[in-house]
Amino acid sequence: GEAAEPHLGAIAERLADDVWYIRKMACDILGKHGEAAEQYLDAVAACLKDNKSSVQFAACLALQKHGKAGEAEVTVVVQYLKHEDWPTRRAACQAMGDLGQAAEPHLG
Repeated sequence: GEAAEPHLGAIAERLADDVWYIRKMACDILGKHGEAAEQYLDAVAACLKDNKSSVQFAACLALQKHGKAGEAEVTVVVQYLKHEDWPTRRAACQAMGDLGQAAEPHLG
């Protein structure tokens, strides 16, 4: 909530943490803070290239919540629709639904 807003800079620094779960949580938190987090969205977008799919999804959804989802985010999600891990496929389906019109060209 609002109590976290003064600490968003410190949270954004965690986007580069060595621990993937911390990077994911930083994306989740920044995705929930509207205008207060706008200045950190470039750093969130960099997480689309993270080596952990959970971090990529969190970044994608954070950007979507800010209305910043586009082709780059959809491209990240599409590659996980056929992943061997079913929770990853489920998350990809959910993310595609959340991306709305940006996802339309990729729907069969």
